[in-house]
Amino acid sequence: MSTVSTIYQGFNSYLSLQPLVVVLKKMIAERKSGAKRLYQGLIQEIESKPELLKPISDISLLDKEMDLVESLLSTIFPPSTTSNQGTYAISFPFREETVYASPGFRDIFMEEGSNTIRFTDLRTNLEVSKANLSLAYDLILHKFYSHPLPITATSVHPFKDESGLTRYYELRLNTQFIDVKCINKDFAMPVNFTPQQTLEVDELRDVFPLENFSFEGLTVIELNDVTQDQVIVEIKTSLLNINSFSDVTVYDELQQHVQSLIGLKNVLIGITPFFKMNGYYLYTESLYRNSLLFKTPEAIEKKERISRMCQETFDASPQPMLYEILNEASTLHNPILKYYHEQGAKSIFLCPLKTDSGNLIGLLEVCSLVAGQLQFHHLTKIQPAIQLFSLALEKSGETLELQIDKMIKEHFTAIQPAVEWKFTEAAFNYLQH
Repeated sequence: MSTVSTIYQGFNSYLSLQPLVVVLKKMIAERKSGAKRLYQGLIQEIESKPELLKPISDISLLDKEMDLVESLLSTIFPPSTTSNQGTYAISFPFREETVYASPGFRDIFMEEGSNTIRFTDLRTNLEVSKANLSLAYDLILHKFYSHPLPITATSVHPFKDESGLTRYYELRLNTQFIDVKCINKDFAMPVNFTPQQTLEVDELRDVFPLENFSFEGLTVIELNDVTQDQVIVEIKTSLLNINSFSDVTVYDELQQHVQSLIGLKNVLIGITPFFKMNGYYLYTESLYRNSLLFKTPEAIEKKERISRMCQETFDASPQPMLYEILNEASTLHNPILKYYHEQGAKSIFLCPLKTDSGNLIGLLEVCSLVAGQLQFHHLTKIQPAIQLFSLALEKSGETLELQIDKMIKEHFTAIQPAVEWKFTEAAFNYLQH
């Protein structure tokens, strides 16, 4: 991981337990509920070993007393976090070397047998490095100019899990337990500097070169899985950028987002629109490029009939349909399923996409080739995205309708309602080509 300690030469970082002990003693002095009973004995044991309170640059110096050190560090996190295997770690100030990490954190961000955090994504590395550097200067301004600045930095980053799915974590860096000191007696702190003025990090580096300061204490790193909320944001962003659901690039993005949302990599995502104008369904190969329903020659040949079946099915039952196990018996119960089963689908759910007035304008299809893989909790996860797909599909349909209407008005005089669908078909086919 390229963090501040490796990018910026002269960055002085030392692990120290002293700031944490100071905070715990303050809690006892303020008679915080239960603080004395919880921490008094631990503090006394730590203070009986003065070497543990000195700043160190090498974690191996703590090996002999690591059990005691970890007992002290565990006071930072509530019991509920530690018992539920939360994702957190404690590191040297603004460095990638950890002194304490939960099993969940180690599994995701550390090599086996290593104490070093690894973020494989270059962008994440750079963003974390910038956040560390910004926090370091916040500490300097707070310590020497009493400027009230945040002690935490929060950001959201994507990570690939073992299955290749993208998961999103909110990363929180906490510098509450870090003390900063000016270690160069020849360095004069700027007298006329006003912390209220807005300076970029590069400008602060010129005013306060980091080699003049040391940071002693520890950084608390906490991660919270926000995949569900963030993927919804990503889906919304992708749908805002979509011009047509035949757009392959955007569709590939949507498929990856939906896979991350439900937590399954090897599932197929399809979108089947039912655009209708002047009583006429609009069909072209490009429009149904990303449909799972209209993939076979038989389905394409019977598209009018299948479209009506879908309308009838979801008029009677407007809720998403889940078939954990899709077999021949399922197709007898619901003829639409035949066209998915013939393509090898063994598990499926279909989500109707409707307008505010309740008209069916499409289907969001999720299929698996493994029987029983798709279950109710997967369907629950995708529910927040259904309305987004409905709105985007409706917008796409309205745009197409306006284009067709404009084409007819530009090229034809008034037409009889009985043959209006024929002009709609001609204009639509012209636009598609």
